[in-house]
Amino acid sequence: MPGTGHPHLTPDELAQEEAEQITFPQARARLQNPCAFWLLTPRGDIIASNLIATWLWGESQLNSRTFFGVNVFEIFSRHRQRIPRDRNNEFFRKKIPILLRLVEGFGIEHYKSFVDYLRIYPDLKRLFDEQKYIPDEIWNSKRIWEYSLTLTPPKGTREVEFLDLQVTVYRLLPNNEFLGVYEPHPRSPITQDIFAQKFSEALAIADAGLLEYVQYLDGIKQGGDLTIKKERKPAGGNQLMKEDASKVISALEDPRYNWRTIEGVVRDTALPLEEVNQIMGTIDDQVVQTRRKPFGTIYTTRRHYRQNEPLVNRVLSVLAGRII
Repeated sequence: MPGTGHPHLTPDELAQEEAEQITFPQARARLQNPCAFWLLTPRGDIIASNLIATWLWGESQLNSRTFFGVNVFEIFSRHRQRIPRDRNNEFFRKKIPILLRLVEGFGIEHYKSFVDYLRIYPDLKRLFDEQKYIPDEIWNSKRIWEYSLTLTPPKGTREVEFLDLQVTVYRLLPNNEFLGVYEPHPRSPITQDIFAQKFSEALAIADAGLLEYVQYLDGIKQGGDLTIKKERKPAGGNQLMKEDASKVISALEDPRYNWRTIEGVVRDTALPLEEVNQIMGTIDDQVVQTRRKPFGTIYTTRRHYRQNEPLVNRVLSVLAGRII
């Protein structure tokens, strides 16, 4: 409902309100659905993000110093052409009170590029100079930590004019980092569809062992793990089954082959075809498969695949849907 969100607070009180505090388990629960998110230091520097966030903000070099370690307002400044002013009144009017608090606490040098951008436009400059937060009655929430954002899509995205997002910023305990979560807006089915596709691709890449779903600055997890946990099936119900599963895995990882057919695994393990198929079902979290003429479906383990297939081929195969 328009205008909801702490209606009893004055605009000045809303401008000074703190973001909702959540724990890592609570954060992981919120991140199970398609969304882009990044983890920021109290100053606003990026220390972690998921693969959808790196796609959303056009970052091609993962864990590079052009993204990780960079202040979030610098990222906004770089992408200012993708944030049309006429569609993002709420974004600017809510970000400016946050920016003012950060400038007061950490100095203007960390946010200079964005401040310089604001000063180009009289309406934005006035908001920054007057330091007043004036919420609009039509907004879904008056809280400065919840806002709508409209972006032009990253290069290479299928034909769509804008992505419509709903953004929520949390404080993540115990280290008080900011967690910014960008979800497709309920009013935009096309954005929901694109995010669902990117979510599926990102999980497939992570599942194939190509890249972690969550990337961290210098590869170091700070404070806790934001990785989405997936239920894994046991590798066998008894010792004999475990031994047979080990035989199947050894056959799949035979250094003479990059890929194996089921028939080849049956031959090397001397196990019945039915049992090999059953074992393949119990270790499916460790196995990838594809189709290749004239062999049909062929298999290997994720570990063997990472070791023997070039990274570029692995990523392209996953995105093309050739690897399962």
